Amino acid sequence: MNLYRIISLETFVDLIHNKHERYVRPVTWEDTYEGYLFSELYNPLYKRKIIEDMYYNVCPNNYRATIDNLLNLEHAKWFVYGQSWSSIRDSDAMWRIYSYNKHSVQIQTTDKRVKNILGKFPKDELKHEIKRVKYDVDAEDDILHKQIIQLKQTRSTYEPFLHKRKAFRHEYEIRILLDDVRWFPMTEMSRMGANWKIDETVNGLKDHEEILEEIEHRLDEYMGHWNEKTLATEYYIDITDLSKYISGVRVNPFAEEWYVKLIEGICAEYNIKFNGKSNLYVDR
Repeated sequence: MNLYRIISLETFVDLIHNKHERYVRPVTWEDTYEGYLFSELYNPLYKRKIIEDMYYNVCPNNYRATIDNLLNLEHAKWFVYGQSWSSIRDSDAMWRIYSYNKHSVQIQTTDKRVKNILGKFPKDELKHEIKRVKYDVDAEDDILHKQIIQLKQTRSTYEPFLHKRKAFRHEYEIRILLDDVRWFPMTEMSRMGANWKIDETVNGLKDHEEILEEIEHRLDEYMGHWNEKTLATEYYIDITDLSKYISGVRVNPFAEEWYVKLIEGICAEYNIKFNGKSNLYVDR
């Protein structure tokens, strides 16, 4: 599958000069609906609702699984990083949105090339997924409930990162997600602590309401202790051979000829295939 990404000149120069790709935590992106469930995990207005939804609808009456899943989601909130690509080569909307004063650069790769690079990392260091984004989010929906049910359907902790509002469907987005699993032992320790002697406690409770209160109490103790200011918002992947990663480069269809020559020269210097300027608006 071909993948396309339109970036600024600065990002392009950073990629080829420093030979690394930058992935960013999705919860830091501008769209407040990106991974909406993650953004509300600590919100006191919604925390109980999330716990109840998880307990009744995803892990039916399983208090241990409810705690485990919510702590796994917390890990994803802080230690999953993403990058956005498109499956469409030319789009008027995309070239105009990501114009960068008509100097944007489009890089092309394939899912196979990306997997070849990411697959070299040990599984106990980095996991990755390449998934197509679904445009099925409506602001009027009960988004929290919808994303929790989607978790049940796919059994993927990353699922909330793979849904966007319908207004963005012109992107035809393919999302690459990286999970820094080196931090997961901390999550496992929290899970062990939160579930410590929970069976004995639950056996003495009368009903589901009391069980939910116990779950919430334990999560209050073991969730929400990460200091956002000390955590990295970016994850860099080294690219030792750019020609094996980038299959082609094009420039904005409105770019001036001097700029086209500039990018062509840079590509020649780094042995990257240059495909000229997008011909989206060329008369036939």
